[in-house]
Amino acid sequence: MKRKICTSWLIWTIAWLILGACKSKRNIHDATDISFENVIVDTTLALLPEQQKQTPCCNIHIDMLMAKGRYANKINNKLMRCGILSPDYLRETSHRLTPAQKLRIFVDKYLKDYRSNFSTMYKHDMKHVNMYQAKYHIKTQVQSKAKYVLNYIADIEVQLGSNEVTHLTLIRNFDSRNGNMYHLSDLFVPGYNNRLKDLITNSLCKYIKVKDINELHQKMIFANGDVYAPDNYIIGEKQIEFIYQTGEIAPQEMGQIRIKIDQDDLKSITRK
Repeated sequence: MKRKICTSWLIWTIAWLILGACKSKRNIHDATDISFENVIVDTTLALLPEQQKQTPCCNIHIDMLMAKGRYANKINNKLMRCGILSPDYLRETSHRLTPAQKLRIFVDKYLKDYRSNFSTMYKHDMKHVNMYQAKYHIKTQVQSKAKYVLNYIADIEVQLGSNEVTHLTLIRNFDSRNGNMYHLSDLFVPGYNNRLKDLITNSLCKYIKVKDINELHQKMIFANGDVYAPDNYIIGEKQIEFIYQTGEIAPQEMGQIRIKIDQDDLKSITRK
């Protein structure tokens, strides 16, 4: 099944390509009737519409898998508001809109802000075209590493001007039996925090090859605060993989940090 929608504005022309592919990406552990289809937006906006060839541009490419079937509305509404799309332009939109309509609203507002924020600056600094180039790319996938769990993975690239590309990996986990999105408090019993922090510290020490938290601090890891578990993780049958973004807890040059903790080690704090 394929769909194409093309829309033009008076001030600028923006091409929308919305393709739906009914892919049977079922949970590998259980026969749910939740599948996912791609909704793709690919568009470029000129910063100054009167100078289409010379002006800087903002390129947006969003390829989001959206749920179909049972609990689709619940899952899709969460995906649109869980931080994958940023800023949160959709906080006041109706739940009745389709994912394609919501993406259209998001991109329209993103591009409007791009032009509003940078067009005047560029008019006074037209020698530095590259300083005002921008891109916002999202690519998603869905997998299942545990029974009744759908792992939704979004790889995001954001760039403005000559700044380095910011790479983010955001994970959201859903219960395929009811469409709810998991939070740490759903996985662990009250009071879990101290035990989880100890496990994370131990795993980090092994990952970085140091002895203790003091040596982690010496390497500028968690140097500015307490150890914490990110709300960014992949729930697996045998492990939970916690993902810290580049620069989140360590120097930029260390890149993204991923640590895995065995479910057996988490038994004492895991909800039954």
